[in-house]
Amino acid sequence: MPHVLGTARRQYPTLSLTLAEMDSAQALAAVRNGEIDLAFARFDHQISPLAIRPITTDHLVVALPIDRRLTNQARVALSELADESLVLFPRRISPHYFDIIVAACRDAGFSPRVMHEIGSVVSQIGFVGCGFGVGLVPSRSMRFGSSAVAFRPLVETIDVVTIAAVWDPSLNNEFVPRMVEIALQVAGPVETKPMTKSLTDKKARAQQR
Repeated sequence: MPHVLGTARRQYPTLSLTLAEMDSAQALAAVRNGEIDLAFARFDHQISPLAIRPITTDHLVVALPIDRRLTNQARVALSELADESLVLFPRRISPHYFDIIVAACRDAGFSPRVMHEIGSVVSQIGFVGCGFGVGLVPSRSMRFGSSAVAFRPLVETIDVVTIAAVWDPSLNNEFVPRMVEIALQVAGPVETKPMTKSLTDKKARAQQR
């Protein structure tokens, strides 16, 4: 966001921007109610009559306390997390994202045991570092890790939209499409993909990482 705002201010120096921090569910409600013009939040499905444009996508990795036996592995299968406590945010914060994780776990043969609910990825990784459980987080969030946390790629590939722009096109705010374009320019190319699982070409994937 700092890069998006900086670019917007340089391109439109007279534009007045007011920021508000909120979770995805609150942001969606604020857009629907007309309280804000544009939200950048975790959405990856259409919500009529709002417009949604994916900005960044990512794949999930597992965050582990450094003393877990699974840290000895190069990759972790979701099924190996069946007996672990999962640190996750409440479903109300981002229902579709939450459902993707739960569905992936069930496809792997188990229902996740969510023992601790948190409000952000940073807190999620922090709880993992304190030994409260394991987490499934976007790979870009590994930069928030510490010496108490180990990240491992999953055997399965689970792609998610991590940030999307959401707005009400009926309001005809001329600056909203411009802000979305700036966000896309800053983020770079984005390709949205359905949730997939791949057990092939492990060697090539390992070399890429």
